[in-house]
Amino acid sequence: MHTAFRSDRRALWLILLASPLVWCLYFSVVYLLAEAGCAINIPWLKFEVAGLPGLSVVVIASTVIASFATLYYGGRAMRVWRANKPTVAQSAEPPAHERNQFMALAGFLLSALFLASTLLMGVPALVLQPCV
Repeated sequence: MHTAFRSDRRALWLILLASPLVWCLYFSVVYLLAEAGCAINIPWLKFEVAGLPGLSVVVIASTVIASFATLYYGGRAMRVWRANKPTVAQSAEPPAHERNQFMALAGFLLSALFLASTLLMGVPALVLQPCV
């Protein structure tokens, strides 16, 4: 039983921190690619797809990947939050149950926040030129 509780706690921390970590990785990759692509003209970014420059295509692909990862962890957080809703029999449970519910809800809300942030960073690549 002790190991089940420990793995449950790890899963809660993963649900809570996954979306911010995905966004940090996404932001770092997109920022570094945009800076390097515009400053030193990386040759493997010299292509076009449907009229979009290669850098924009890479930014959009990164946005889609990061958005799906954020949605996945947001969905996991929502399922854990719904599963931990207290019933009448659980109203006398220790604070660990409340902590689990709070961490799952916080993970869901963080996922929504970082999904919006990811989309706000990636959608302009559809209409704006990356290097002006």
